[in-house]
Amino acid sequence: KQWYQRRVRGELDIEQVTCKTIWTRLKVYISSSYNKLDVVSSTTFLLYTPLALFYGNDEGLFLAGKAIVSLSYLCFFIRFTLFLQMFEVIGPKIITIKKMVGNLMFFVSFLILAMFAYGIISEFLLHPMPKKS
Repeated sequence: KQWYQRRVRGELDIEQVTCKTIWTRLKVYISSSYNKLDVVSSTTFLLYTPLALFYGNDEGLFLAGKAIVSLSYLCFFIRFTLFLQMFEVIGPKIITIKKMVGNLMFFVSFLILAMFAYGIISEFLLHPMPKKS
């Protein structure tokens, strides 16, 4: 009788330790941003598949499926660019392009501001006294 109780108690202890390690491993896995991106992209792809297979004729669900798959492709693309940063040849180039795009957005914002200012001024000069309706 005692050996049976020890065996059952040992199985319960092993089950609790295994359960804790699985939850611990899951928390460690989710703590990485790369793995979060993988989970989001895989989940969106798995959400899209039944929508595409079974609800292709419904217009609303079809549009929802298109939005979900575009999010999935975006996540896969971001993950792929993060993967390319590991390579010795292309990694520094990608980091350089990332910094250049940041500088480009600063320049484009001033360019758009100048274009709007020019458009407002030219519209005023072309039509100085518009008729009121």
